[in-house]
Parts: sequence; structure tokens; C-alpha cells
Amino acid sequence: MDERRPDRRAVLLVDDHPVLADLVARALTGAGHTVARCGNLVAAREALEAAAVDVLVVEEHLAGGSGRQLFAPARAAGVAAIVATSARGCPQEQVALRRAGADRVVDKPVPASRIVELVNGLMVGVPAQLPRRMDKKIAQAR
Repeated sequence: MDERRPDRRAVLLVDDHPVLADLVARALTGAGHTVARCGNLVAAREALEAAAVDVLVVEEHLAGGSGRQLFAPARAAGVAAIVATSARGCPQEQVALRRAGADRVVDKPVPASRIVELVNGLMVGVPAQLPRRMDKKIAQAR
């Protein structure tokens, strides 16, 4: 087994742009990860409570709030890594997101393959969480 490639991970993808979320979800699934998608903060919070999540990939600018509002609940739920995306491309925002707890911040547009690289890179050497009802509960949270 290639030690640089992590095991299959549970990824929670939070983005209110369905086309972009679909592209990223397909790329992550194609890389062997289990992906649950949410389009808003309420559903994402419910998903974090309902299932074990290894990685949170979240858009900063969501309808109804900021993606960084999920950082603390994600860490409390045991999420090992947070990747934040932003369409603004502002260096001050990148710094603010890192200070708020994001492990990586990328500006959109970003190739889905880059998100896969970041998820894989952040998970090398990190034990996966024990599975908890990811598929059913997150599907209900949408």
C-alpha cells in the first residue's frame, strides 16, 4: 500500500452551489472517499452530529452564513481536517480562515482534483474515525 495515500475517508462537503459541489463530490468519490453533501449550515451541523466525519470541505460564503461557523462544531465532533474554499480570492480572508481553524484555504475556481490532493495530503498518517451512520443520517439532513 502507498503510505502517502490515506485510507478511504468520510468527507462532509458543504457548498450551496450544486454544480460545483457535484464536481468535487465526484472527484472525492472517485478517489475512494465517502462523501456526504449539504447545501446549508443547518444541514451541515446536523450531519456533523449524526455521523463520523474525517474531513470538512466547506465554502466560506454560504447563503445564510459563513462556512467558518462550522469550524468549532466540526472540531468538537472530531473532524481531523478542514479545507475552506472561497470565491473572493482575498488574502486577508485566507488569513482569517486559517486563524479561525481551517487547515487549508483555496480560492475558487479550484479544480476538483486539487481538493482531492488536499484531502489526501491532510489525512496521511491520521487515523480514520470510527464509522457512525454516515449515509442514512446525512441523507436525511439535506
